[in-house]
Amino acid sequence: MMNTEPAVSKPGDKIVNICMVTYNRVNFTKAAIGALVTHTAHPHVLTVVDNGSGDETPEYLKKLHDKGIINNLILLRENVGIARASNLAWLQEPDAEYYLKLDNDIAVEKAGWLEAMVEVAEAFPEAGMVGYSFEEESYPVEVVRGYRIRRKHGTLGGACVLIPRRVFEKLGFWCEDYGLYGEEDCDYGFRVANAGLWNIYLEDETIGLHLPGGRAAMLDAATFFSKKGPENMQEEEYRRWKDNERAKAKGKGGMFETNVRRYCADRESLRYSTGWRKTAAGGAGGLGWKWARPLAVKAGNLPKVVAFMPKSVDGCGYYRMALPAEHLRAGYPEFCVRMVTGVDFHVTLAADGIIFQRQLAPAYLEYMKARQKLGRAVGYELDDNFDEIPPHNPNFPMTRLKDGLYAILRQANFCVFSTSGLREYYQRKLSLDGDRCHVLPNYIDAQAYGQRPVGRTDGEIRIGYAGSITHERDFQLCVPALKNLAKQHPGRLKLVVLGWTRELAARAGLLAIMPVEIHDEAPILEYAKKLTDLDLDIGLAPLEDNEFNRCKSNIKLLEYGSAGMAVVASDVVPYRFIQTGVQGLLARNPVEWEKHLDQLIQDHELRRRLAINLNALVREKYDISSHVQEWAELFRKVLRGNG
Repeated sequence: MMNTEPAVSKPGDKIVNICMVTYNRVNFTKAAIGALVTHTAHPHVLTVVDNGSGDETPEYLKKLHDKGIINNLILLRENVGIARASNLAWLQEPDAEYYLKLDNDIAVEKAGWLEAMVEVAEAFPEAGMVGYSFEEESYPVEVVRGYRIRRKHGTLGGACVLIPRRVFEKLGFWCEDYGLYGEEDCDYGFRVANAGLWNIYLEDETIGLHLPGGRAAMLDAATFFSKKGPENMQEEEYRRWKDNERAKAKGKGGMFETNVRRYCADRESLRYSTGWRKTAAGGAGGLGWKWARPLAVKAGNLPKVVAFMPKSVDGCGYYRMALPAEHLRAGYPEFCVRMVTGVDFHVTLAADGIIFQRQLAPAYLEYMKARQKLGRAVGYELDDNFDEIPPHNPNFPMTRLKDGLYAILRQANFCVFSTSGLREYYQRKLSLDGDRCHVLPNYIDAQAYGQRPVGRTDGEIRIGYAGSITHERDFQLCVPALKNLAKQHPGRLKLVVLGWTRELAARAGLLAIMPVEIHDEAPILEYAKKLTDLDLDIGLAPLEDNEFNRCKSNIKLLEYGSAGMAVVASDVVPYRFIQTGVQGLLARNPVEWEKHLDQLIQDHELRRRLAINLNALVREKYDISSHVQEWAELFRKVLRGNG
């Protein structure tokens, strides 16, 4: 039994104009509208435009309009295509806060579906389109600002999508160039991304059915034709017609490719008007609308799109790319920040500026050149000296790729280095223009570590080391001191290792020194809490003095300081930002390693003072929230063409 009671709006409600285009297939339309009415409580109006159906659809729609279930009904005499009909529906409620395109073969099955869409659109000002996915492919869930969403770097399927009025004001209507059945939803999604906005699917992928089979047809990536599915079998002729129309629009040289090139060459071309004009009489179905060519309009006031493209977001990819991107996105609305791993056609074509990290294959050099031909500023971020990786380091084979690195650094519009030593090395080696070379140090998110009481007065002393397998040889610098101290303080010391396996610890000889507590490497987003929860008194930061390590950053001491421990570190360039005896202790040889560790083991007040001082230094000078403006200033500069 269909519920015929309309949703009651209250003052302050943000009305949604739910727009549906129908064309024959009346049984689908009945199922879609029946489900919509049953499961929709959020204030809305239902607007239906029929594209000249030849079955009983018009009569069915008239009855619903008479009952007040359909608020706006336009019955066209001929099929004008999905985009034009959808725009006509959009025009019927110019004051609605949201427009929703709902295909007439979508049957929603759960209450609260529309409330959830509006809530996400409200929570994310950068949302361009918010939709439910009826695709066969599932996209990963991420938690952003407490919401579980599926951001898609490509475009959304247009079966059930919500567009806020703020986005309409920037981008306008569906493009009407695609004929009877085309790629207007893909076109709009590309414009959304190119305008610096997000395409978002909600988490729930079982909100309803895409009739007749439950999900949309799977498409062949090369031909754009659908693979075998329920619609192919039950409506073979209709499906074949749709596939042919899509292939014409999406194939090489088709309308979609033409439009994409135009959008990328001129971002202000993203805004579309519609050809529909109000008339005194006649027009569409005698209801006072007539279609002519759309007026040309320009999209203005668009943010600059910046794409961060690390090889991964673990380790250096997090500190050098993901963390600054997150804070740049939150604090600087003049930029639309995209995080992409790998090359994504939609995002990088839309970006005004692109910065790669750890991408060394020849294909990336060609990709960089192609983007530069479009007038994009393309940069490269480097945080290690790839020329000087020691032979014993597991990453030594990467030195074979250095010719590719040289070519990329020379080609880049701008280069970003983590330390001044690294910049000077490559600037000198490759004769790079100094104006193209920038130093942006590593910073940390101090808030992720919380506040930990420091200065244990008695009991077990927990000595910690956090590092990867690449630092096995570095760690040997402090092993003799640990052996001697274990004998001098029997039963009082415990070594805590984060990021090594038990096999590696055994190979390094640690298991024979003192009791050892071993923890697997933590995912990067859990690392800060994990390190803090280890409750360490002393942190070890051994580092060999060689050309490779001299170019490294001070990130380990920043992590240790944030987690509230006293540190003993090698007296090498990266760690000389601290004053020995004030924020930590620097050791030049095995004798000093043993001396400094023994001091901290015996003097809890010294441990406490050094830990507090280092924590204060890190929070004052190395918190990303106080330095993200350096990234903003860099992008302002390079996007002005002064890279």
